[in-house]
Amino acid sequence: MLLSLFIVYIILGSLVFVPNIILLIAIVRTPALRLKYIVISARIANDALGALGVIIAGIGRIIVLLTDPYSLRSHRYCMLMPWNIIFIWMEPMIAMNLLLVSLDRLLSILCPLKYFKNSSTIQYLEGGALSAFHRRQNQLTITLCISCIFTFVLYIIPTVVEYTLSKVFGKDITGVLMMYMAISLNLNPLASLAILYHRQKDIANAVRTYLPKTCKRSTVGAKNEEDIQAHAIALISMDAIAATRSPAPQP
Repeated sequence: MLLSLFIVYIILGSLVFVPNIILLIAIVRTPALRLKYIVISARIANDALGALGVIIAGIGRIIVLLTDPYSLRSHRYCMLMPWNIIFIWMEPMIAMNLLLVSLDRLLSILCPLKYFKNSSTIQYLEGGALSAFHRRQNQLTITLCISCIFTFVLYIIPTVVEYTLSKVFGKDITGVLMMYMAISLNLNPLASLAILYHRQKDIANAVRTYLPKTCKRSTVGAKNEEDIQAHAIALISMDAIAATRSPAPQP
C-alpha cells in the first residue's frame, strides 16, 4: 500500500510541477504579464516547489522502502530530509499567497475608486481605456474567486479532515485516507492552473508561445486583436495625460 502511495506522489507531483513551470516561465518571460501577475506568479512558484517536494518525497521514500525499511532514524534526521524542508517552507506560504491575492484584489478595487474621485478630467477623456481596464480587473477578480473556492474544497477541507481524524483516532489513519489526501492536495494547483489558463486569454497566449507551432496558429488572431486593443488604450492614456498637462486658454 505504501509503495502505491509513493508512486502516486511521483505521478501527481510531476503532473503539477511541469505545467506550473511552463506557466511560470511564460509569465516571467513576457514583459506585459510579469508585473501584472506578480502575485499570481508567487503562488505558481510555490505550487511548483511543493510539487517538486512531492516528487522528491515519493522517490526518496521508495528508495528507503526498498533498501532498508526497518532501520531506526532520529527525529532530526527525518526532519532534515529535503522534502520535509520544502514542505515546512511551503505550507505557510500557501496561506500567505492566498492573503496576498486577497489584498491584491482589494487594492485593485480601492485604488481605482480614489483615482476616479480625484480626476474627473481623465475619467472623461479616458473612458474607453478605463472601461477596458475594469473589464480585465473584473475578469481577474472572478477568476481568483473561483480559484479560492477550489482551494477551499480541495485543500482546506481535506486538511481539516486530516487534522480532526488524527486527533480523534491518533495515528491510525487508514491508507485510503492518505491516498485521498495525496490526490486532493495536488488537485488544487491543477485546478488553479486550469482556471487561469481558460479565463485569462493573455496567459493562455503566452503559454502557447512555448508549445508546438500547431498551438500557436490558433492564437495569432486573438493575440493581434489584444495587441491592437492595448495599443489603442495606451494612445488614449497618453492623450488624456497630455490634455491634463496642457495650460488652460487665456481669456
